[in-house]
Amino acid sequence: EFQSLPPRPYRELALRVESYIRRSLEEQITIEDICAATRASPRSIHASFQKIFGMPPKSYWKALRLANARRDLLGAARRTTVSEVATKWNFYRFGYFAIDYRGVFGENPSDTLHRARGRSAIPGPTASDVAAAAG
Repeated sequence: EFQSLPPRPYRELALRVESYIRRSLEEQITIEDICAATRASPRSIHASFQKIFGMPPKSYWKALRLANARRDLLGAARRTTVSEVATKWNFYRFGYFAIDYRGVFGENPSDTLHRARGRSAIPGPTASDVAAAAG
């Protein structure tokens, strides 16, 4: 059965929000920042993003940051710490970061770091990493 695409304004707003989120991954952003950048209300942003991406913008932002943190841990230099990686991606409550990370990737961030020591390839976050992080 044919299923039509969501209305164009939903898609356009959701894609503008996604673009802003991706440009702001290493920053601490709020819904007010997203509203200002996209000139849309919180309600419109949430509805559009939920309709197009199937999750709230905040969950998507967190999923991307978790995927990037994993990439950084997998390709970390010898002296890199989990705290440095978490902070880079705006995770300041390290206990919650570890819980979220373990819930998505099935291991502690420190386990990823220890396992990855000595590897030369630095894999980027895959679509499955982002999907898994989104829950």
